[in-house]
Amino acid sequence: FSIFRFFCTLRFQIFVDIVCHIQATSPCLHPHHIREALQMITEQGCDYVFSVVRRHQFRWEEVDKKDCKNPTSLNIDVAHRPRRQDWHGELYENGSFYFSTRTALESSLKQLGKIAYYEMLPEYSVDIDVDIDWPVAEQRVLRFGYFGREENAAVRLFLCKVSGCVTNGQIFTSVSGEDHVAINARDVAGIQMLQRENIEVFLISNVNEPLSKGLLEKVAQLTGCGLQFGEQQNGFEMEQLMKEKKLCWDEVAFMGENDTGPPGPSLGTPVLNSQFGLL
Repeated sequence: FSIFRFFCTLRFQIFVDIVCHIQATSPCLHPHHIREALQMITEQGCDYVFSVVRRHQFRWEEVDKKDCKNPTSLNIDVAHRPRRQDWHGELYENGSFYFSTRTALESSLKQLGKIAYYEMLPEYSVDIDVDIDWPVAEQRVLRFGYFGREENAAVRLFLCKVSGCVTNGQIFTSVSGEDHVAINARDVAGIQMLQRENIEVFLISNVNEPLSKGLLEKVAQLTGCGLQFGEQQNGFEMEQLMKEKKLCWDEVAFMGENDTGPPGPSLGTPVLNSQFGLL
């Protein structure tokens, strides 16, 4: 996109004071980069701002191989070659963006006025110029890319299976014939932390649960949780509970194993592919 094209566009945009040229081949650019660079013009009085990245590369003069001239180091003392961590490096233009005032652009960038650079961290400085740049860019985007401001809904209801989650899945029988279960104190502490964050915790079970209903009620009482006991603990029963709580599936988290799949809207779907937040 040439300066001439910018100038032609500005002729018909009389209310434009600042032009931002953002490169599509820099996929790790975040909104805060744009915002902070723009503030350098709007608040610090700069006329021209461009992005740079710090690199630690030793540069050498290029010489004709036919000559007998020795190449000269351009940015280091060979006799005192620094370590990377001891050297501040150099700034290189990375081409992510160029911001300019209207006045500077109308002068064909011959009179730039106050110039400043915006330094980006190396992890965000990704440029796609040739084919071999794609694999690196793809991995960098997955880790450092920007995926929008959309956030998951806050969890308001936590459903937890009893056997294998709150208990260790073992049942102890006394001489008198009474059943006993062991509850991990750390699990109870974790449940209390959720409750302090105003997240309601329900213990869920069904007719296949090896614990008796009386013992389940005792566990729920000790942990301070609600108890949802259903015939099959299927999606319909959970939807009824959510309707009472006026919740949607995005606000529900589930922990536990279920042979018939998680108690969700798509019964039988693996937990990792369900609509639950998996904890």
